[in-house]
Amino acid sequence: MTTARAAQLGDDTWPSRLLLLDAAGPETPALAQLLRLLDEHPGRTATCVVVTGDRAETPGVVLDVTVRGRINIPTPGSTWSRPG
Repeated sequence: MTTARAAQLGDDTWPSRLLLLDAAGPETPALAQLLRLLDEHPGRTATCVVVTGDRAETPGVVLDVTVRGRINIPTPGSTWSRPG
């Protein structure tokens, strides 16, 4: 099913999803596979994984939320680096 979704073949049988994760949670092979699939098919899976906290080597865009509730979002096409 994920192959058909990634290739956009046929009807939409896998609706969009959102997964919220705590970075302190365990690393599992299924999570690694999901993150790899999403990273390899940007904009084609209709799935979003939001990780709270620091998690090394997580692919994707980093949104930095300040203590005042502001979100720092990188501009499209820019290289984002984590604040040091």
